[in-house]
Amino acid sequence: MRDITITNQVIAHPKLLRVARLAARLQAQGGRLALAVDSAEGIQRLADAMAQAAPQARIDVLVEIDVGQGRCGVPPGEPALALAQAVARLAQLRLAGLHAYHGRAQHLHSAAERCDAIAAAVQAARHTRDLLTAAGLPVPLVTGSGTGTLVHEAASGVYGELQAGSFLFMDADYARNEREPAQPAFEQALFVKTQVISACDSHAVCDAGHKSHAIDSGLPTVALLPPERALRYANGGDEHGLLYADGPQARLPALGQMLWLVPGHCDPTVNLHDFLIGLRGGLATGVVERTIRVDARGALT
Repeated sequence: MRDITITNQVIAHPKLLRVARLAARLQAQGGRLALAVDSAEGIQRLADAMAQAAPQARIDVLVEIDVGQGRCGVPPGEPALALAQAVARLAQLRLAGLHAYHGRAQHLHSAAERCDAIAAAVQAARHTRDLLTAAGLPVPLVTGSGTGTLVHEAASGVYGELQAGSFLFMDADYARNEREPAQPAFEQALFVKTQVISACDSHAVCDAGHKSHAIDSGLPTVALLPPERALRYANGGDEHGLLYADGPQARLPALGQMLWLVPGHCDPTVNLHDFLIGLRGGLATGVVERTIRVDARGALT
């Protein structure tokens, strides 16, 4: 995002101005909007937007530290302290704590690897929190975690908020995680319905290709089949999926048969559809209760 300077007056980016107005509206209704920041420039731009669009309001700011994700965030420790001090100096901003999310750890399939990754994240978050506290800065919240590691952050005594979301649906990639005894067992709840549109001796073809489900975390699996009917889904392109018998005793589905796929990654699969069909009582024997509009469909900016 770029600012435009005219006669020494900074005009904030339109997106930041919209954020500032939203923060003001939420504050007026008793709510709060928080943003994560990882640069002095971003902090100043946010403060300028608040001063311009909502001078009577303040916005919560979380200093983001990189605890292993390798995406956004400053290094833990002194760099984070410097940013927190910059936030504290600006009247338009309120230091709300630290953002310490390790997304990569959620999908480490080994339980030991996940445990080790979050132990390092907790140590980094604790060290940074203690530095800020020693400098007289409040740290009311450390937020992070996810569905794959939430028991570790919850037990750490450092994190005050868990950002677990995928547990609501789960997906094929999470199903590959080695189970930890302390981790809650979440069921698969998101499925893509598909129909067999072609069949031959070697394989069958269904009508759910890559336009129907996200493949960034791998291909989907076929749900609700007994072992002797096990099928393997393979890449068939944008509109098609290839189905192969997965085992010497497995049988291919017949032409016209309906099947259910467990997507590889639930979040971006939901974003591909306008509606979800809500069933109560389970996929096999449940009944349709309501149609749920995906409000954020296509809302990518």
